[in-house]
Amino acid sequence: MMYIYRYIFVSLLVFMIGILFYYFFREPTIVANYLGIDGYRIASKYVVYFNSFPSFAHVFTFSILTWLIFEQSNATFSILFWMILNLFFEFIQYFDLSSFNWIPKVVQDYSKYGTYSNMDIVAIFIAAICAKIVVNTKKSSI
Repeated sequence: MMYIYRYIFVSLLVFMIGILFYYFFREPTIVANYLGIDGYRIASKYVVYFNSFPSFAHVFTFSILTWLIFEQSNATFSILFWMILNLFFEFIQYFDLSSFNWIPKVVQDYSKYGTYSNMDIVAIFIAAICAKIVVNTKKSSI
């Protein structure tokens, strides 16, 4: 039972680092604006090397937490669900969907003002692979 806390700790640590990355290096998000939180915005020439970390953190963290919620079953489903969801939101940033009135306004705005990145796609796949490694490590240690 103690190992579950390690997985929770590691996944939440990765997620918190992702949140700090947003706070220090990116423009405030919709949620931050809603909560009235302004970003600190540190200018760094090295940020380009870590710019896709939030995509990694999101897929990795939620894949592990969903796997834990399912009581360490359905690992492939958990990982694929978060990977596909993140890929979907990344790809809608590539297209301008603002002319489609049947799409919710928040998705249109995300499509219009979001920034598509090939490196985010790579980070999503790396996160899914890392999550699968973590899950398989648990399975092999039983």
